[in-house]
Amino acid sequence: MKPRTAFGIAIGFFSILATFVQVGFAKPTKLLVQSTPAYAPAIDPANFVAKIDNPYFPLTPGTTRIFEGKTDADF
Repeated sequence: MKPRTAFGIAIGFFSILATFVQVGFAKPTKLLVQSTPAYAPAIDPANFVAKIDNPYFPLTPGTTRIFEGKTDADF
């Protein structure tokens, strides 16, 4: 290994080490924690429609979908 390469690696190592030491001895800062309000939507039945007319997600009465898959126990 060339002396110049070894010197570069040593400088890099010690700069990373110095960063970790600075972070380790830094004074703890007060974390700002914001609490999110509870989710409580206002549901008004008058806002619903009688007919579903979305052509990309047709929900016809009587349609049943059964999803099957494997679990970890099946392998």
